Amino acid sequence: MAGTGPVAPPAPASTPPTPPALDDEIDPVAPEPTAGLSRTARGLLVAIVVLVLLALVEVVVILNRDDPGEVTAVPPSAERPVQLSELTVRSVVDQAAAAAVTILSASSSSPEAYDEQVESATAMMTDSFAEEYAATKAEIKDDFLAASTEVTVDVSAQGVVRAAADEVEALLFLTQTTAKQDSAVTPVQYRVTVTMLRNEDGWLVSRLEAK
Repeated sequence: MAGTGPVAPPAPASTPPTPPALDDEIDPVAPEPTAGLSRTARGLLVAIVVLVLLALVEVVVILNRDDPGEVTAVPPSAERPVQLSELTVRSVVDQAAAAAVTILSASSSSPEAYDEQVESATAMMTDSFAEEYAATKAEIKDDFLAASTEVTVDVSAQGVVRAAADEVEALLFLTQTTAKQDSAVTPVQYRVTVTMLRNEDGWLVSRLEAK
């Protein structure tokens, strides 16, 4: 027909984008910055801060409990007989055990050795107990030396009965071996309580009783 030009071919359909291969690296899309923390994030942050503070408080409590100088003024009771820190009680009970071994052991190897043992023992005692102990040892000295007696003491177990700020009562399980001239060795097991008093010189034995 007149006035009619050639007809343009139809436009080709758009080609869909090719998906990336599995081994291609894909740049992660950076998240858009938010204006502030969400309510959930703020709650978690507060909880973390509280837990940290509680942990610090717990550490302080533990350190104070294990401090050898930490004591309380509350007197011991049946419900709570120990009022000192664990480290302090352990140290005082160890001192009581060492003192009991020195106090109860004795040697007749010579008069000088006998007197040295008495001197070492009384150095661990209060004045009143040392005076009583020295007097008793003086009374038995001649017979002890004449019989060639040797007494050794070992501690098999130890513990605490009660502990106040200035007084600790320790319980010791002892094995005492006594050897005399022309006699068989005789081991004996028994218990003693040792009362320790605190003064300016430290902890000293004020009483020792067999149980």
